[in-house]
Amino acid sequence: MQPEKPLPTDPVTTKTKPPKTLKSRLFSIFRLVFVVFLLGFLIKKSEPEKLRDVVKNIEHPFFFLVFLLWGMEATVRAYNWGLLLRCKGVRVPFRQIFYAYITGSFFGYFVPSSFGTDVSRFIALSRQTTIRMADAAVSVVALNVVSLLSLAATVSISALVLMLYMEETLILALVSFGAFSGIVTFCLLFHYRNALKARFPAKGKLAKPVGKFWSMVDAFTVFEQHYKLLTKVLGLTFVIQIIATLIVYTISLAVRSDINILFIFLFMPIIAISRLIPLSIANLGAEQGIFVFLFGLVGVPEAEALIISVLQSTSAMVFILFGGMVYFVCEARATATRGK
Repeated sequence: MQPEKPLPTDPVTTKTKPPKTLKSRLFSIFRLVFVVFLLGFLIKKSEPEKLRDVVKNIEHPFFFLVFLLWGMEATVRAYNWGLLLRCKGVRVPFRQIFYAYITGSFFGYFVPSSFGTDVSRFIALSRQTTIRMADAAVSVVALNVVSLLSLAATVSISALVLMLYMEETLILALVSFGAFSGIVTFCLLFHYRNALKARFPAKGKLAKPVGKFWSMVDAFTVFEQHYKLLTKVLGLTFVIQIIATLIVYTISLAVRSDINILFIFLFMPIIAISRLIPLSIANLGAEQGIFVFLFGLVGVPEAEALIISVLQSTSAMVFILFGGMVYFVCEARATATRGK
């Protein structure tokens, strides 16, 4: 059992970042232009008048349930993280893991990549416990890998089910095959990782990205002697997918849409994987385009789909701000205690 420490009273920050290169600056400008253009295109295509009608008819009481569901999702994710830490022989009180998860999400939100969020989370955890930062980092990466594998599995099955309802059977078959192939490829790479790394050492410009990829694969070794725990963690990732479905379904009820919950469950894993594409700012951008496109295939009006997608992203942002509020309240209490 790890001894508890008081909650951290210093901001969750990472090391000083190196100055941005010209390439990264150009990409940031491109991403901003892309997001603005895409959202403008979607608004125009959805017709501003119809968007106003949808917004006027929103039933706000449903958002109490939406934020309750966001809280449930964060709780399950934090609990899953705790299970992964057990693989490293570390047991941490749930309140500390939950605190690290939500405050790390807040600080990581201001870093333009999901990697920044991961760093913020494991730094938050390592600062309030005796856990080595390396162990905390491995647990976060392993959790991301399991989440991606479960999403790929759901996408593979969802695409096959959608073939019964939609005409784009070839595209869906390719999506299903691609997702399944991704799982098989990862399993093969994991099994033969040592031989492959020795046979094909990363060199030159590929050294850094290839090194990061292998570190992600290696993080999965945390489960080698904990197959039962892996099953439990994997099962909870599917619970998280169900909660994500319920969040979108509740928002659809708030805008008085009649989207079939089955399609929400089948589409959301595809949308979740699309978030890996770094073409969004503050959760707005590529995700809205994919959301509108997919639900448009099953007859959902563009205005409704766009508003639902934006409300999902903005409600997530509001919940993330809750992590910041928790952090600053804890910091104020700690400051007041030291002043006595």
